[in-house]
Amino acid sequence: AKTKTYAQSWSCFTFKQFFMKIIWLLILCRAAEYDHADIVKYLLQAGADIEGKDVSNRTAFISAVKRGRTKIAELLLESGADFKSRDESRRTCVHLAVQHERLDTLCMLLKRDRDTLIDERDKDLQTPLHYAARLGQLKVSWEWEIYWWAAS
Repeated sequence: AKTKTYAQSWSCFTFKQFFMKIIWLLILCRAAEYDHADIVKYLLQAGADIEGKDVSNRTAFISAVKRGRTKIAELLLESGADFKSRDESRRTCVHLAVQHERLDTLCMLLKRDRDTLIDERDKDLQTPLHYAARLGQLKVSWEWEIYWWAAS
């Protein structure tokens, strides 16, 4: 049998490590997206990269928000997810919650930090309120106004 040199062993180990990191990241993002809290918890405890991004430049947190998985989004935030992460179009979690009409998730995000992301712009210089107005999401816009009025 042919023996491997130290360099060959190391490069193989690095590839395996890299491969596992990618697999865990994909599973973490999909588990967040499809509301599998037990899998998310397991992967986080096992050391999955909470800030790793998938091919669309989305973190597990952004994936959860986009799908309206409020409990998963909260779990990820409590586990250290970056509230300010963005996707490939530079949309924030608030942009995505508005765009996909995730009202419960939007309310949770605004209760956590109503000032940080409200004026942030995406790659087309649009704010979350632009999204609500453009998409005709009166329910989201109205809820937002009520929230702002109540929080003032």
